[in-house]
Amino acid sequence: MKKILLAILAILMLASSASASDAVLYRNGRTDYRIILSRDALPAELTAVRELATYLEKITGTAPLAYYDTDVAPGKREIIVGRTNREETFPLDRSSLGEDGLMIKWKGSSVFITGPQTNYGRGTLYAAYEFLRLLGCEFYAKDTEVIPETPDLKVEKKDIVQVSPFEHRDIYWSCVFGEEISAKLRLNACLTTEKRNLRPEYGGMRTYTANKFVHTFDKIIPPSEYFESHPEYFSEINGERTCKHLYSQICMSNPDVLRLTVEKVKEWIREDPESRIISVSQNDSFVIESYCDCEKCHAINEEEGSPAGSLLRFTNAVADAIKDEFPDVAVDMLAYQYSTVPPKITVPRPNVVVRYCTGACYPHPIEECQVNAGPKSYIEKWNQICDRLYIWDYTTNFAQYLCPIANFGSLQPNLQFFRDHGVKGVFEQGMYQEGESGEFGDLRAYVLARLMWNPDENLESLVKGFLDAFYGNAAVYVGEFLDLLHKRVLESGVHFGPAFDCGDRLKNLFSPEDLEHLDGVWADAIASCEPGSKEQIHVLRSQICYRFYKQCCKVREFAGDSAKEDRALAADCHRLGVTRWNEGVNVPWIEAE
Repeated sequence: MKKILLAILAILMLASSASASDAVLYRNGRTDYRIILSRDALPAELTAVRELATYLEKITGTAPLAYYDTDVAPGKREIIVGRTNREETFPLDRSSLGEDGLMIKWKGSSVFITGPQTNYGRGTLYAAYEFLRLLGCEFYAKDTEVIPETPDLKVEKKDIVQVSPFEHRDIYWSCVFGEEISAKLRLNACLTTEKRNLRPEYGGMRTYTANKFVHTFDKIIPPSEYFESHPEYFSEINGERTCKHLYSQICMSNPDVLRLTVEKVKEWIREDPESRIISVSQNDSFVIESYCDCEKCHAINEEEGSPAGSLLRFTNAVADAIKDEFPDVAVDMLAYQYSTVPPKITVPRPNVVVRYCTGACYPHPIEECQVNAGPKSYIEKWNQICDRLYIWDYTTNFAQYLCPIANFGSLQPNLQFFRDHGVKGVFEQGMYQEGESGEFGDLRAYVLARLMWNPDENLESLVKGFLDAFYGNAAVYVGEFLDLLHKRVLESGVHFGPAFDCGDRLKNLFSPEDLEHLDGVWADAIASCEPGSKEQIHVLRSQICYRFYKQCCKVREFAGDSAKEDRALAADCHRLGVTRWNEGVNVPWIEAE
């Protein structure tokens, strides 16, 4: 009897503590809520139902039962997922949700969790994860989530509508390629399905036709097939035609090149009719002036005031040639290397996407650094003439993946700058090969994902939440290292971008006193975690960037003859799953003594 009275008292106390704006979902591990879905629910809506039930059970120990909307009459306490017959008496306006916005709407004590009826119900899945966030859940990394455990659960009855300013959101870091973490972080695109492949159950994703993404000229007009018989299809540089790999492009004033390009583009689209964007973009190059400078191309570029002139006119011609047969497909071109400066005359067609590649200074926001004057000006000018401006942004040191990167202070202002200047899609490139990050890739990917959805999120709160969850007791120590790293970089006035030598650019960044202090900080971080725990492994992985810094600068244990320490660092990288040295080279396998 005493236990029964105590349970009744607990229920009364919970009810009295819940304001009129709160919905009590669970009392003492029990719920009278049920999940409602349609028999015609979209694939991602079915996943949303499953995820809600799964996490509610993890929180409280009990999952609400799910019913089809046609099987039960409307009740007073329902979690209604996707579009159902409940909207016959309570219609929802989804017109502002775009492609994958989310909506949480209350009617009495029932809640609608939904999104637009597009992309397999992706927006509804996002809404389900947002509802779980309201209950205290958070999804930080593929191996790190926060899930509260309580038998009593309430939630504020607050209507929510969220839409990202970016229609295309891609973080090209290997730590977030998995479809579950991608959906939880609301990433909806990837340059290739070989890296991230979101099935319909996770809302699908925005893909490039036939998995052809950037640097496609050589795929459209293969030199091995055409150069011998038609050298005029390729760049004329210093009076000679060339197809040298990573040193040349195609001739964009040649009508046969345009004809062959249109044929190939249409062939690719027919092979992959679900895709809505196709890449017709310049080859990568080791030199800037790889574009064709024949008489016709030269005249166009002179008239336009930029080598982007011949490229954009060519891209527009391709877009015009496919628009009638494929009205929903856009043609993507790069503003990269020689083509970053917008042309003076020609403007992109409505079905052309211009993807600007930043190459900006990492430590300083685009708007606040003279080194970034070019990218800032070019983005502003492309925005004035382009309806669909995308960004290719760089967020790692491609020459040395293990180098500590002090760019957390620029991520938010840069994304805000992109949003405020008409950018519709963002691609954030980092360490994209197999293996774990030996720096702070997981943290950077999480922060970028949250800011790509809402650039005005509280950055300090995002970072603190991640550190606490990912590093556990060591969070305060890891945070101290990050704070000092960023402080010293800003004090030094150093500038660096996508590729640099750590031992050269960051030499003497830390004083001998700093190094002695940081050695202690990292030792305390490791000691604060349970040996062999997930949190300690996270600490050891992130510490690699500090050890790599000391190795590059030949300080502390890496001063003098450091062969033993070099071997230990390489061996620890492999032991911890950190297998990539830079964009083209793996960490060498060296046995520690």
